[in-house]
Amino acid sequence: VWLVATPREATPPVPTKTFVVTTPLPLLTTLMLGDYGAPEVFNSVVLDASQQPIVGASVVVDGVVNGGGRYRSKVATTDAEGRFSVSVLRNQTGVPFVITISPPAGHRAATWQPELDMAKPPSSFMCPDRISVQGVLTRADGTVAAGVRVHASELSSSASGRALVLNDAETATDATGTYAMPLDVGNWRLDFIPGEDLPRFSRLVTVKPETDSNGKPKSSLVLATLSLPKGRRVTGTVQNSGGREVEVMPNASIRFFRVTQSDGQPTSVLLGSTIADSKGRYSLTLPTR
Repeated sequence: VWLVATPREATPPVPTKTFVVTTPLPLLTTLMLGDYGAPEVFNSVVLDASQQPIVGASVVVDGVVNGGGRYRSKVATTDAEGRFSVSVLRNQTGVPFVITISPPAGHRAATWQPELDMAKPPSSFMCPDRISVQGVLTRADGTVAAGVRVHASELSSSASGRALVLNDAETATDATGTYAMPLDVGNWRLDFIPGEDLPRFSRLVTVKPETDSNGKPKSSLVLATLSLPKGRRVTGTVQNSGGREVEVMPNASIRFFRVTQSDGQPTSVLLGSTIADSKGRYSLTLPTR
């Protein structure tokens, strides 16, 4: 049987530790967290690739401490000078912590996960640049699609093992139908949301580090030109047939999804959503196949 000792939120920094005990369980047993030491305050500075402070970055320290337990700090936020302060324990000798630094959405600096040894902590951390994802959006007739919202959200499969999830990002196409947004390495869903009576549609994009012919890291990822799909109006009524009489369901939420594959796993992609009116009626535009 696994017994997990987890500290309460209000306690001083204490590690979480998993114990394996045999059954039948004794009436009284002692679980030892080990000598994990006293908490200490760690201060440092977060900089971008141009050595400028990053304001509003989230910082979490996570790893194994002496005694075999695991400690994860509270989330700290960098101030106007890029400084942060977090209460931590000492990492286990020879096993450095991992510090996760996540700049705010829209910042050109990328999420960074360097190692941290509390025996010799660095005075600053420098985050590399995010990769600029760029592309052009057109209408079904080939003309430019200006003013279309482009929303990027991380797929859950790419967040495995990371202390902080990646921030969503959003932009809009310009007068030429061009869009660009800085994104972290990972799997993303790009949602294109027209402001007029056209359907939204999505594309799954994998952002990964690549090098050019000279071996230098590429700073951008240029996607193929995408075209807004034509739409078909879908109408209907939401009813409750569980009782003796059929009743309409006012204010019901209706969402349509497309199921696709991401990293070999089925992933739901939202195609459209709406709310039924007072008589249970709904209407929305969905992309044609």
